[in-house]
Amino acid sequence: MRPTYSTEAIKQLHEGLESVHPKYTKLLMAYHAWAYGNPLAEVMARQGYCRRLRILVHCVQTAFATIPPASNVIPSDEPRSVCTICLQAFVLNVFGCMDNLAQIWVKERGIKRSNGKEIPPLLMGLGAKCEDVRESLSRDFQDYLDSSLMKGWFAYLEDYRHALAHRIPLYIPPHAVGQSNAAAYNELENRMREARHRLDMDEHDRLEAEQLQLCSFLPVATHAWDETTRPILFHSQMLADYETVVDLGWRMLRELDPSTSAAR
Repeated sequence: MRPTYSTEAIKQLHEGLESVHPKYTKLLMAYHAWAYGNPLAEVMARQGYCRRLRILVHCVQTAFATIPPASNVIPSDEPRSVCTICLQAFVLNVFGCMDNLAQIWVKERGIKRSNGKEIPPLLMGLGAKCEDVRESLSRDFQDYLDSSLMKGWFAYLEDYRHALAHRIPLYIPPHAVGQSNAAAYNELENRMREARHRLDMDEHDRLEAEQLQLCSFLPVATHAWDETTRPILFHSQMLADYETVVDLGWRMLRELDPSTSAAR
C-alpha cells in the first residue's frame, strides 16, 4: 500500500513542519515586544493569541508524529484518536486566533460601532459578519480579507468549527475501500455478521483480517459524510491553516505599527 502523498509532497510537508516552531518563536517575540497601550489588548495578545499559537504548534507536531504523512500502514484506533483530538483542538484554536487578533485591534485602538456603542463579543472577529471591525482596518487589510482566497478559507473554517461545536465532531475514517474491492469487502462483511450470530469469533476475526487487506488509509478528516463538505487532507490543511494564522498575526502587527518588518 502506497502513501497518499507523493515523494515530493512528503518532502514539502516535512519542510513545512520544520518551519512551524521557528515561525511561532519569531511571532511570539514580536507580540511580547509590542508596547501595548491597553491592558486588555495585552491580555488578548499574550494570553490569547500567543497561547493559542503554541497549541497549534503542538497539534501540528503531534499529528505528524502520530500518523506520519509517509506512512503506508493503516493506523490503529489509538493514533487515530490522538490525531482526531489534535484536529479538533486545532480547528477551535485557529478560529479563536481570529477573534483574539480582532480583540487586540479593537481594544488597542478603541474601536466602537458606528453608533458609538461597544462592539458585542459575537461580532468581534475577522469574518465577514464582523463589519465594524473590518471597516476600521486599513483598505489593504480589508481587501486581503475580502479576497476570494480568504473568503473560501473563512467559509471552510466556519463550517468545520460550527460542525465541531454544534453538530458533528471532526472524524478521521479508519480506512477506505476502493471501488474495485467494494463487492468483496461487502461479502466479507456479511460473512462476519453471520459469524457473530453463531458466536464464532475466531472465524469473525479471520474474516476481519482478510477484509482489512482490501482496505487502505487516507489521511483525511471531515464531519458528517452526508453533508456536502469536502474531506480535507489533514497534514497539508493544518500547515496551510497555520501559515494563514501566522500571516494574519503579522498583518495585524503591521496594522498596529506600519513600520513592523514584513520579513518573516
